[in-house]
Amino acid sequence: SVSACEKLKFVPKEWGFPVVGSFTYLGWFAEEDARQHARDLEAEGWDVDVRPVTAYSTLGYFRDPIVSTMLGRGPAALGYLANVILHESVHATVYVNHQSSFNETLASFVADRLAPTFLKVRAPEALSAYDESEKQQAKAAALLRAAYAELAAVYADPTLAESEKLARKTATFTKLKSDLGSKRDFNNASIVGFKTYDTGEEHFLKAFARCGNDMKRFVEAAGLLT
Repeated sequence: SVSACEKLKFVPKEWGFPVVGSFTYLGWFAEEDARQHARDLEAEGWDVDVRPVTAYSTLGYFRDPIVSTMLGRGPAALGYLANVILHESVHATVYVNHQSSFNETLASFVADRLAPTFLKVRAPEALSAYDESEKQQAKAAALLRAAYAELAAVYADPTLAESEKLARKTATFTKLKSDLGSKRDFNNASIVGFKTYDTGEEHFLKAFARCGNDMKRFVEAAGLLT
């Protein structure tokens, strides 16, 4: 998956298509094709992020396969398999054109709540490992959110020169990489990619409560927006 963003704004590049609308990322089946596209975008002046993805959805137009990349290893693997199948199934059930953040955050919201329910019923012995892994993911997400908030304030500050913004950007991403213990570098595109899946959850929580914490009613209500 390739995503791109302006260098001193959290404004992502969008790709538009007939019927299905626009997306803030572009998927490829051949890695070298993706990396060549990324190089072209970098030459145009974008921050660019290239990352592997576990699965994809054809939005209900076709029957989507379960592919090998969805099959992880370790004690939390079954939970994550359930999560990704649920996530992609939401895309095939509820999809709003031109709303990548809404679609991805909705799918994550539903899958994150139903995967533990699945494990409790079908594989309770796998629940503990999945919960622990989710706690680690939550810690990483908190660091990413903090970096986003810090840089959003920097980019919006009219008193800072472009050189100072770039310097703070570099410092923030260097610290983020260290705090996460990550081998990969971070830039605006990688942070925007994360925020695509992590925007507006508090609104979904309120809507879920209005639906009596009933997931079926909640998904049906979300479908009214399509």
